[in-house]
Amino acid sequence: MAIHITCPGCFARFSVSDKFAGRDGPCPKCKTIITIPDKNEEVVIHAPEDAGPRDSQGRPVLKPIKRRENELTPLLITLIIAVIVGLLALALAVRFMAADKSAISIWWMALGAVVAAIPLVVAGYGFLRDQELGQFTGREFWLRAAICAVGYAASWAIFPLAHYTFDGWSLTSWITAAVVMMIVGTIVGMMCWELDVIPGALHFGLYFGSCLVLRWVAGVEFLPGMLEAGQPLAYSCGAMSVGWIVGVGL
Repeated sequence: MAIHITCPGCFARFSVSDKFAGRDGPCPKCKTIITIPDKNEEVVIHAPEDAGPRDSQGRPVLKPIKRRENELTPLLITLIIAVIVGLLALALAVRFMAADKSAISIWWMALGAVVAAIPLVVAGYGFLRDQELGQFTGREFWLRAAICAVGYAASWAIFPLAHYTFDGWSLTSWITAAVVMMIVGTIVGMMCWELDVIPGALHFGLYFGSCLVLRWVAGVEFLPGMLEAGQPLAYSCGAMSVGWIVGVGL
């Protein structure tokens, strides 16, 4: 076995065979005469031992937890894009094939809100999650995605509640509903994905804004109650924009 030597003259480090133990020899760099120590005089620094349980042979039972990276795979990205394109195509079909938009069942609207939420919450988490923390994977990941999608879709129920609270559709009811919806959605995103406030707001904002675009493409009222109240599209966009900006600011 080799003996590790540090020259006292030039502090160069090198190794020599243990057969030279106890002999004198020159340093290969500065030619200082060095006495090679015996092997039993060598100082060996050991790494700290694990304090966890060990087996009968003294080996650690518990292994250190390794950080797992599970970024969005190309297949998953392709599926997300395919679903979004499919939703846009479906929205266009509704725009040109459904003459009476008010006849669309609320249950179809609710189903569309959930279906749109799934790829958006998955994609949003991939971009907004804390890169320094481990990522949710497997069954837990998809369970959180499903709960988040349902929670985001259910937040649309705030609009009829605002209609009931303010006894009709008005600018006040739309802004209030948008702000409350933004707050509730941010909390849902934070709880499901363990995000901070700003990433949670952006995560829900991605869903909220995408739903507004899909509603506009489908020719459905931009916000619930817009057509019923007889408000033009420009007024609808203004009310939505104010509510969304105030919601993000909160």
